[in-house]
Amino acid sequence: MLYFPRLKADIQQMKSFILLLFLSGGFFFSCKTAPEPASAPPVAPPLAVIPAPEPEPALPDARLSFDRLEAESLDRFALYYLLTVDNPRPEPLHIELREPQMLINEIYSTPDSSFKITPDLIQQFILNDGETNLTVPLRVELDISSLPPDIDEYITRLTLTTVYYYENNTPPPDIVFADAIFPHIRTPEFHVTSIAVIQADLINTRLRVEFRVDNPNLFPVDLSAFTYKLYGEGLFWAEGTRAAPLHVPAGSSATTQVELSMNFINMSRKLFDDILAMKQVNYRFAGESLVALSRLNLPEFNHLFRLPFDLNGKSAVIQ
Repeated sequence: MLYFPRLKADIQQMKSFILLLFLSGGFFFSCKTAPEPASAPPVAPPLAVIPAPEPEPALPDARLSFDRLEAESLDRFALYYLLTVDNPRPEPLHIELREPQMLINEIYSTPDSSFKITPDLIQQFILNDGETNLTVPLRVELDISSLPPDIDEYITRLTLTTVYYYENNTPPPDIVFADAIFPHIRTPEFHVTSIAVIQADLINTRLRVEFRVDNPNLFPVDLSAFTYKLYGEGLFWAEGTRAAPLHVPAGSSATTQVELSMNFINMSRKLFDDILAMKQVNYRFAGESLVALSRLNLPEFNHLFRLPFDLNGKSAVIQ
């Protein structure tokens, strides 16, 4: 009877020890250091934001075009051009023209040789606020009388440099050009072939002058409205006019006659006798005619040109 109570107490004591041991073990495991988590990969700093570059400012633009040609004579011309400039910016644009050059049949000419620049060609312009473009007429005078005579066609190129200025910026310049083509018109040539006395008296001595016109052009020409004066041996003999037209074919010749009247009432009888006795005379035949080139079918040449002539030579006097 005494054994069981003690056994019971031992069992109870053992239970308490196991419970204490269990509680102690739980506390021990709860006090262990937790394992460190795996390190995360480094995070790169955010990239810096680079602003987009500002667009380049728009540039002015210039264009040169050939407008028309006006023939002032057979070897002097006026060439007209149009210069157009566009301003793409909302601010005033100053324009200056420089370095004009004319190329004629692949040969550059200077403004003081075979052509000249009129004063209004080299100048400055301005496009004000709100003006987007400007068109300027330009005129060039061209004298081709000193150029080689064997040229059949003139191929010209006018070149200009346009310089630009904004208030705070100077855009690069433009080089503009325009071409123009027109034919070489050769001057018809006059030749006296004979001088004849067709009536001889003191009151009215009539002379007839025959002359030939050579046309060196590749197209026909028409001459009209002749006015002329005849000098013999350095003295004035007579003058006259001829209205009838003379047609001269291309690359060919045509012959015509004009009559002149001499009145010796107020002149020396000796001059009259000398003329009648002359077998040959040193003459000067000078005057002017009008030349028409309508068959060329070019509007700039479809008007009459004045063609002066002044011939000197020796001719037989036919009685």
